[in-house]
Amino acid sequence: MKSISYGVLEDTPVGALMVAVSENGVLTLSFGGGEQAFRLNLKDRYGVEARRDPARVAGVLEQLSEYFEGSRDEFELEYDLDTTS
Repeated sequence: MKSISYGVLEDTPVGALMVAVSENGVLTLSFGGGEQAFRLNLKDRYGVEARRDPARVAGVLEQLSEYFEGSRDEFELEYDLDTTS
């Protein structure tokens, strides 16, 4: 069973942006709907409880923050394509 962690980037131009990762990389990004709905969606979709772990998603959140600040236009991320549909 995969371990899923997530983090939230507050105050972006699209509102709070939530990102979930597994040990293989990024699973999903979401905005709108709130954190509780995001967690429920993760549990329904992947069958496991996601844990908020800012340290585990720090690299992704940093790149997203840089994008919204205008200092990044390309991402260097791993994606979990085995689980993503």
